Amino acid sequence: VPQLPFTAMQQARNRLLQTLGVEVRGTTEVIRGGTRDSSYTVMTQGITQETTGWITRDTVLAWRPAADGRTYSMRYQGCARTSVGKRDPSFFAEVTLDKEPAAYVDNGPGRRDSIVVFVKVSQPAYITVFFRTADTLTVLYPSTAVGAPERMHLGTSGELRLPPGGNRFRTVLTGGNQKTSDWIVVVATRQDVPLSVGQDPADALSLRQMTWKEYLQWLNRIPLEDRFVVEK
Repeated sequence: VPQLPFTAMQQARNRLLQTLGVEVRGTTEVIRGGTRDSSYTVMTQGITQETTGWITRDTVLAWRPAADGRTYSMRYQGCARTSVGKRDPSFFAEVTLDKEPAAYVDNGPGRRDSIVVFVKVSQPAYITVFFRTADTLTVLYPSTAVGAPERMHLGTSGELRLPPGGNRFRTVLTGGNQKTSDWIVVVATRQDVPLSVGQDPADALSLRQMTWKEYLQWLNRIPLEDRFVVEK
């Protein structure tokens, strides 16, 4: 029974967020392979969506018994956003990983796979790279922890390799999980846009983290024609 009011309030929040609008993005990956006698093509399509607003505070004003249950009166406060500009089709980034398909294994300490990200751009750009799991994003680049505290201005003839030589990103399964589906998120921007989070942790080997809300606040300050996002 205590779960019912919580579920009802969450449904009300979701309906409110839907009225603010939803932004949907689609991705398509094509994998080709085969032998001398046969070949195959695998196409994978993914769809992600995000609301164009978020709730910063909610308050239960009152509740009253009703014939078939209880009625709650809620007050929500929050923010909504609108996208600025138009997408520039000539500005984009190409992201590849060192394994295809991207299946990495955690066989315990000393036997964990490492992940390497490669980025190329169609026009000179600054790159930011995140590791996303659930609603938390870890800043992989730029980061003091990987020996790259500042963004490099990547030209059209160059390629960003992350992590730089001498560093490793290792896979780790936590909480007794046998498998997880996580994301590498790469954002290319025409300008060097500082992240709207605090300084690097005191521990030089630690990586900064952002919430999904903080990430959207940073991303949506950048006009559409000046950014391109890839999720792998």
